[in-house]
Amino acid sequence: MQNRVDPYVVALAKSETSLINECIVVCKETMISRPNRNPPVACKHFGVKSINVTKMLAREFPNEEWE
Repeated sequence: MQNRVDPYVVALAKSETSLINECIVVCKETMISRPNRNPPVACKHFGVKSINVTKMLAREFPNEEWE
């Protein structure tokens, strides 16, 4: 049986997030596209922020047009 979410990714983001540093999980799924089998659901449960690739690019390269 496969894991529905890679537990290592969410656990690493949770363990590395502190008051100074925020870790964000980047994934292609969204809460809408796969509501029961995706990293955003697990991230929300553990208090880890998740964004999609387009939002990550817009965040990292604000002077470019990604959307």
